[in-house]
Amino acid sequence: MTINDLKLKLFELGINNEYFSNGKTDNQNNKVFIEKNENPTWTVFYRKSDEDYSDEIFGSEHEACEYALEKLKFFATATVDVEAVAAFMLKVKPEDLSKTKELLKNIGVIHFWKPSRGGGSVLINPKGEALWSASAIPLKRQIKDFLEGVRSKYDPAQFPLNLK
Repeated sequence: MTINDLKLKLFELGINNEYFSNGKTDNQNNKVFIEKNENPTWTVFYRKSDEDYSDEIFGSEHEACEYALEKLKFFATATVDVEAVAAFMLKVKPEDLSKTKELLKNIGVIHFWKPSRGGGSVLINPKGEALWSASAIPLKRQIKDFLEGVRSKYDPAQFPLNLK
């Protein structure tokens, strides 16, 4: 997949192109960016509140576009600010989560974790459904519980999605 293929796929899926940019020249927030580096690698990152959160570096345009597509599908359907929810549940600042998250594309959730001892982790889907688990709970168990419908209670209205 190339960047042009990605743009076509976004159109086919009905995902607004405003969520995507290829290069740092665009300085808007709440977008997934793909940038070609000087060496033959590609970086996929997300910009929020004028800060770039670098997610992954890939060896090919195809891999970067595939990953970006999964992130775009997630963010295009999000109804809450998932990073704010994770920060609330993990009792950290949202910017502290930039290096401790991963998209689990096979189940459509983002996994956030607090790396310190006793920190815990949170799984959140685009609808804002979340499951917090203590650090002693293995991720496989947390995923199993999430897939079985176990959720943590919180008020999603506290975390509106701000697309400004």
